Amino acid sequence: MNDLVTRICRKTPNFYVCVTILNGSPARDVKSLALSAINALKAKVTNAQKVVNTILGKSKEPGFVQSLKNCQNKYHFIQANNIVQAYAEVQIRDFVPAEDAIGDVANKVGACDGGFTGKLKSPLAFINKEIQDIARVIVAIIGQIN
Repeated sequence: MNDLVTRICRKTPNFYVCVTILNGSPARDVKSLALSAINALKAKVTNAQKVVNTILGKSKEPGFVQSLKNCQNKYHFIQANNIVQAYAEVQIRDFVPAEDAIGDVANKVGACDGGFTGKLKSPLAFINKEIQDIARVIVAIIGQIN
């Protein structure tokens, strides 16, 4: 692990998550680390989409299927909007909208889990927690860009 990753990750809410997603990154500055972290978030959301598709193929209960489709829509929005916007904003050094877009990711996946009510439990809680943790780390990294 390089010194830059260690220094930056110490200033995030989750050092372990930060070094896990950035270890091996060729980034030489904080902006590049932020972009690498956004790419890690994109990969995690892509994985979540695959999990939803797999579960949807096996599910029959209408309320459960509807909750999964709600999550699927949120993941699609995150990929098509939040991640694309944040990446572009970091590239042009417009950091507040980038932080807002990534911060919204944590809210959206929380709403996904909240859509499973009553006896229905979210099968996505673990992966959504990972997405939230990564998003919070990214916001902290963006905040460190000079």
